[in-house]
Amino acid sequence: MSNLSPAEKAIIKTAFNKQGYVLDFSNASLAQFTVDSIGYDIQSMYGLSKGASLDAYVAETETANAVRLTNDLLDYYEGSNLANSDPIPANVVEKLRQIIQKHSAEFRVTHTQALSVRDSFEDSYTEKQIDQMLSSIDSNPADSIGKAKELLETCLKSILLERGVFTSKELTRLDLPELIKETRTVLSISSEHQEVKQIIGGLSGIASGIAQLRNTKGSGHGRPLRAFSEPTSVEARLAIDSCVTLVHFFWSIHKQGKKV
Repeated sequence: MSNLSPAEKAIIKTAFNKQGYVLDFSNASLAQFTVDSIGYDIQSMYGLSKGASLDAYVAETETANAVRLTNDLLDYYEGSNLANSDPIPANVVEKLRQIIQKHSAEFRVTHTQALSVRDSFEDSYTEKQIDQMLSSIDSNPADSIGKAKELLETCLKSILLERGVFTSKELTRLDLPELIKETRTVLSISSEHQEVKQIIGGLSGIASGIAQLRNTKGSGHGRPLRAFSEPTSVEARLAIDSCVTLVHFFWSIHKQGKKV
């Protein structure tokens, strides 16, 4: 659920929902805009008018997603000629900036790390997968869990491939715990301190738990409908937070040559 207050949601609605329209967007251009911003075509998602779809999305999505879309809409507005032809009141624009500034400071460390990892990979497919993973925690937790595991696998396989330890074909035979083990070895992740050793030893346990959660509740495997239990957003967040933390840890060591 969004943590935006009713007053903040009303400000966003006042700014961008004009009798069912959103700024000067057509159905097609709004679809592309929202896909680029948050990973989803919101009008297709809700089947409502452009303005009503925006209201519905802001009302139920996570604060980070709502603020990202609000920020992108404001950037679009200020970069267009709409300020002259169909201006948003100056006091409303100022309130939008305050909302963005306030809630941007509340974004989770995990979200920031995920975006950092996304930019580090410099791969359009992976970037899109990370954006969709973050934006579908509430709307499609099973998909988020599947994408989280895929992100971790992509990171580990990329490291092992770049280090010349395995070929692409050989990597397909390794499961997630094995990938973690091999990556720990190639990056020489170890410590003389017992406390640190315990944390490092827990990496494989975390990876195994993520793999099992994905197999039972994530996307990617067909299952009997009656036997399938949809994961909660809390479970999806657990998988995402764990995967992003591991990816950020391993990728930083790989790229920057850091040691534990």
